[in-house]
Formats: sequence, C-alpha cells, structure tokens
Amino acid sequence: MNLLLALALVLSVQEAKPVQGRDEIIKQDIENAIKKLSSTRFTESFIASEELKDLARRGVPAMVAELNKKDTAPGVKRALCEILGAIRDPQKEVLSALTAKLKDPDEFGTSIASAAAHALASIGDDSAIPAIVDTLKSKSVESDRILKYECIRASGLFRARDAVDVLKKALDDEKPASAGENDDAPLIAAAAADALGLIRSLEATDDLANKLSNPKINPSTSQSLGVHAARALQRILEHELRGKTDKEEPRAGVLAGDAPDVKATLDAWVKWWATKSAKKNVEETKVRITKVSAAIDKFKAEQGSYPAILEHLQTKPENAKTYPKDGYYQGDLKDAWGRKFLYRVPGTGADYDLISYGADGRTWGANENADLWNHDKWREAKKAESRKAIEETVKAILQFKADNDRFPDKLYDLVARPGYPLKKEWPKDGYLKTIPKDGFDNFLVYNYPSKAGADFDVISYGADGQEGGTEENEDLWNHDKRPAKKEEKK
Repeated sequence: MNLLLALALVLSVQEAKPVQGRDEIIKQDIENAIKKLSSTRFTESFIASEELKDLARRGVPAMVAELNKKDTAPGVKRALCEILGAIRDPQKEVLSALTAKLKDPDEFGTSIASAAAHALASIGDDSAIPAIVDTLKSKSVESDRILKYECIRASGLFRARDAVDVLKKALDDEKPASAGENDDAPLIAAAAADALGLIRSLEATDDLANKLSNPKINPSTSQSLGVHAARALQRILEHELRGKTDKEEPRAGVLAGDAPDVKATLDAWVKWWATKSAKKNVEETKVRITKVSAAIDKFKAEQGSYPAILEHLQTKPENAKTYPKDGYYQGDLKDAWGRKFLYRVPGTGADYDLISYGADGRTWGANENADLWNHDKWREAKKAESRKAIEETVKAILQFKADNDRFPDKLYDLVARPGYPLKKEWPKDGYLKTIPKDGFDNFLVYNYPSKAGADFDVISYGADGQEGGTEENEDLWNHDKRPAKKEEKK
C-alpha cells in the first residue's frame, strides 16, 4: 500500500509541467497577486498591489470577479477598489462592481464605499454620476464622513450639476472628513466649495460669498474656508474677471502662494460681497415691506382697524370675530438683515409706519444704512420737526443775546449756566431744557461766529448727519446765506 502511494506521488510530480505559455503565466501571476493582497505582511501585499496595477487591464476581469464575491475580505476589497481606480478601465463590469460597493459599509481603515467612490472618480466615466450623487444625498454619508468627502470630491471632478443643491448644504458642514484621530483630514465645507467652483455653479454664488469671512482652517490645505470660497468664486465669475489684472480688479489676484498676496485677494472678495450683499438686502427688504404693507391694509379692510402688533397678521387677535385660516401673511416679519420691522400706529405723517433701520440697525444713516419705510410722508414730517427745532433754538439764542448782549459760545450754554459773566440772572429752567436735536435725532450744529456771513449758524445735516445731500439727507439752515454747495449726494 505504501509502495502504491509513493508511486502515485512520483507519477503526479512527473505529470506536473512548468507554466510556459504567455497567457498561462499572466493568469497565474494575477491569481497569485490577488491571493497575496490578503497577506498580513505589508510588503508582500504592497508588492502584489503594484504588480496588479502594472498588469493593468489584463488583470481586470479576475479582480472584478474577486470584488464581486460575498466572502472577499474587507482589506482585499478595499485594495481592489484602489487598484481598479488606478488602472482607470471604464468597462461596464468595472463600473458596475464599484457602483455596487458604494453601499458596502465594511471597513478596512476606511469604508469600502469610500474607496469605491474614489475609484469611480479616478476612472471618470460619466455613467457613474447618478450613483455618486444618489450616495451623496443618502443618509449613509452622515455616518461615513470619508464617503461624504469622496462623493463631494467626485461630484466636483465630474462637474455634476445634479449635486449642486446638496453641495450648497455641505458648505455648512465645518467638521473634517476624519476616520479616528486624523489631524490632516480635509474639511467637508472646503471640499464642497471646491466642488461648486469646479461645477461653475452660478446659483451657489451667494452661498459661497457668505463663507468669504469664515476663518475656519482646512487642515489638508492649511487655508481658510474663506480662501476656498474665494477660489470657487474666481472660477464661477471668471467672465467678470477675464482679461483683468489684479491692479484693475483685485479679485483676480492669487489665492495660493505668499500669504500677503492671498490675503489681499481675499480682502477684495470680502469687500465685493459687502457691497453686493448690501444692495441685495436693500432690495429684498423693500419687497418685504411692500408685501407686509399689503397684508396690513387687508387686515384693516376686513377687521376695521389696523393690527395692534405685526404678529396679528399671522395669529388671530382676541377681539377678531373672523380670521383667515392661513392668516394675512405667512412670510417673514423681519428685514433682510434678520431684524424685526418697526411697526407703529399711527405713523409719521401716515396711518402707520413700517420701518427697517438698514444694514447697521440704527436710525437714519445713508446708502445701505438708510432707513426703509412703507411711505414717503415721513420725509416732510421729519424735516418739519427739524425746522421747528431750528426755530426754537434760534429763538433761545436771540433771547440769550437780548439778556446778555452777546451770543452763546455753544449750544450747551443755553442749557447750563456758562462760566463767563452774564448781565442778567440765569433763568430757572435755562433757555433750553436739553441740547436740541433735529427730527432725525441728530444734534443741531451751531457755529458762532457764522461760517456763512450771518450772525450765527444753526444747522441740521439731515438723516445721514453729514454735510450735503438731498431728500431726507438735505441740510437745513437758519438762514439763506449758505456757503457754496458741495456736490450733492443721495
């Protein structure tokens, strides 16, 4: 029996032939390399991976077959995804296998799904776009942040416009795409900004611009989220910058390299957005005032009186007999800067006032800081208050002169007894109770001696409190001997 076994072994050895054919050699090398991918010896698995990359498309069918097996180890699956991505073979079978792995939660350091997304981005076949976008929209990316990052990155590389909405939302995700303690992990928001720039998403302009002042650092680039947003805007608004130097248009400057140069370009973008957003907010606030005013008027028509508070446009007041199911207004009762409108009944020269205090949230001002009203009657009402304040102040000044044979040095001398000698006893309540203000709550300006050839000047510089201007910013004087007008501003 032992003799027969020995003879069988000898015969089997004699029948085994060395691999000689070229196709046989390649097939055996592919099989051996795939087996060695699971080796616990890093050098062995690394060499096997590199050999499969070198074999390129010749090894693809066997790698796809291995990737599709249910019992393939996570480490091997991840390695196969990386190798297929490096080979970049867009065969249908490759794309199908990788797409299926977008839902594979197994991990080997990072998820198989994230490795598959990276591979699909590397291959760059457009047929993968729907699967990448669907994965980015799925709940799985919230628990697998590296998968989220890889899908965002892939969306940008594919210039996938279908991903714009979810990328805009990702701009608010300021956490890193990290697996464990990874200090160099890229910031999700920065990746989203980069992707939107690559896609040239004009509809994301405002969303990106709102991130320009964000100082959060992206560890993978050591640049702020603001710089990433500015770089994206440079791509999207390239048509505005085309052919212009950084001297002609500072926004066209560099956003990589020397820190001072990058800062100068970023500052130019921040300044651009401040001006642009102010104009947009002014126009949006005007639209909201018009809509809220229409709702107030409808409330008055149906209820017989104006609402006591703005909230009664949305919530039924206690004394209302009937009330619309959806109220009179379901929109925002705030201006575009997020501040509640000032509502006042009765109004300033009108039935009611509906007011936004502009960008600075303070009364009056000019340009984007100017107050926005629901009517124009306030201008004349406020200017009338200013004229009255000037008249009362002039009257007090002349009384002071009549009593003391001199004009006061300053308006405060009309409120509190001055230190210089007086000819007449100081009135019990002074000549004025308080330092006078105009209708725009700005202190009146008093010049003595006059700067215009009169005895003295009492001036209101209007709503903006600055010399010159028209309409609510018009300067009002106590006399007609005004100096030459500067160029008027609106």
